[in-house]
Amino acid sequence: ILLRVRLWFLYLAIIVLGNAFNHIVAGFKDELPGLHAAMFREQFLFERIILVMGAAALPLTVLGLALHGLITDFVQRADQSDAAISMFLSVAKKLVVYNTDGVAEILAANKGKVDENLLNAFTAIQHNLQEYRPHIPDYVITAATDRLAGSML
Repeated sequence: ILLRVRLWFLYLAIIVLGNAFNHIVAGFKDELPGLHAAMFREQFLFERIILVMGAAALPLTVLGLALHGLITDFVQRADQSDAAISMFLSVAKKLVVYNTDGVAEILAANKGKVDENLLNAFTAIQHNLQEYRPHIPDYVITAATDRLAGSML
């Protein structure tokens, strides 16, 4: 980001300095013998281009920085989504075999990397499954583990 900001400010500085140079030299047009008088006419095309570019430099710089911020935010959200999908798949694999301790480890490892609402939802599922696990008959857990562990892990 710093390189892009520096490039925008360099662009802005070149335009502003070019415009300032043109106005300074225009004040000495009678005293500088080698310069063509048409160069300093008020309606000279180059000066108009410099003025337009100078006036457009600041809004374009702000627009560029805003666009850069949006793209950076989009990339951060995409990375967060990738982390959430990865966590979701890992949690699903652990929940299939009723491994609530493994789910708790995955949730703790992903704290701060994924959305808090997603973490809270999975924490509630993990907590409820852990609370009700003593009431689930062992044959249900064993059958689910045997049936699904091979295909999911």
